[in-house]
Amino acid sequence: MFLRKIIYIGECGEGTVYFDTERNLALVAPKSKLLNTAGAREINLWIPGLIALGIGGTGLAVTNPFSGYYSKAMLVFLIIAWIVECVGMIWLLERALYKNVTEAQPTTRQNFRTAVYGNLFWNNFGDKRVTFGKKMVMFIVVCSMLAVNLAFVPALIYDVIPKMLNQVSLDNSIIILSIWGIMPAILVLLIWQNNPIRWFNIVGRYQRREIQWGKSAK
Repeated sequence: MFLRKIIYIGECGEGTVYFDTERNLALVAPKSKLLNTAGAREINLWIPGLIALGIGGTGLAVTNPFSGYYSKAMLVFLIIAWIVECVGMIWLLERALYKNVTEAQPTTRQNFRTAVYGNLFWNNFGDKRVTFGKKMVMFIVVCSMLAVNLAFVPALIYDVIPKMLNQVSLDNSIIILSIWGIMPAILVLLIWQNNPIRWFNIVGRYQRREIQWGKSAK
C-alpha cells in the first residue's frame, strides 16, 4: 500500500507518539534528537541551508560559467539544486519524525492525548475538535500543493526552456526557480510523512473513543 501504516501523531513527555493503523494501536518511541531543543536548532540550520543552496546559485548565475543568462549550464545547476533540496528536506524530516519508530511500544491514553492536543495542526483552527470542515481545509491544502507541483512542468517547458534557448538575461524569477526543490518535498510531507487528513481521521476516532489501549485490536 502506498500510504504508510504507522503514522506520526505528536510528542509527549515519554517520547514520540505514533498510531499503527493496521493494528489499531497507539505507540510511543524514543524521541529523535532532531525533535529535541538541540535538534530543532539543527533543523533550523539545515532548512535555511538547503534554501541558501538554491538561492546561492543565483549569485553563481551572474558570473561565469553562466554569464548572467539562462543557459544549459544554468539548467543543469538548477536540476542539481532541486534534487539536493528535495532529497535533503525529505531525509531531514524522515529522521526527525520516524528515526526510532522501529522501537515503538504500546502507550497509554494520556500519552496519546498529550501528543494529539499538543500537535501544531491545531494552531490553524479555533478549537480542537475534528470536523468535516477541518478535513476539507487540509484536503484543499494538499490539493493546492499538488497543483503547484504539477504546474512546474508546463512552467519549465513554456517559460524556462524558451528563455534558455533565447539566452534571456536572468531576472528575479530565478530566485523562485532556485528553491523549487522544496515544493515536492512539502508534497511528500503532506501525503506520506505527516498526512493531515489521515491524522484528523485518527484523532476523530480517538475523540469518539474508538481506540483501544495497550493491545492491538484488528
